[in-house]
Amino acid sequence: MKIIFISREEIKNPLASSIIEAGKKLHECKLRAKSISMRYGKRILITAMGANIHDLRSGDFVEIVDYNPAGDIMLVIGTKAPPDEAMIHWFIYRREEINAIIYAEGNVEGGIKVDERRNTMEFIAEILKALKKGNLINAGKDVISAGENLQKALEGLKCS
Repeated sequence: MKIIFISREEIKNPLASSIIEAGKKLHECKLRAKSISMRYGKRILITAMGANIHDLRSGDFVEIVDYNPAGDIMLVIGTKAPPDEAMIHWFIYRREEINAIIYAEGNVEGGIKVDERRNTMEFIAEILKALKKGNLINAGKDVISAGENLQKALEGLKCS
């Protein structure tokens, strides 16, 4: 994926504090999150690649402004790159009722199983199909919890 930074400024987004709190809750629940995101208008606020989800700082966020799957180009604002699974977040947000996503390591009982195919359109298609049945997906060694808000995504992981 080609990443184009349209601005290299530190993100000052009002939703960041909610994601910081969710990262702390995940730590208390002993879940290792890879990324947390929230819808922000037509953009996505997401934790940056390599961010310590359990101890997030203001510089640990990226705003995804747009993604072009045909050219595999992502437009972002921030000082760091988005995480590897950012494209998956982008496609999940095509469902209007989803406003928060947690992507973590491990599996959670009750989740819908999908075959693990990292960052491929087949894998994303399987995730989108599974989301029609429920908002908790077990994908190989990872789990994806989506919800209408961050609290619902945490509840899906049994961590609220």
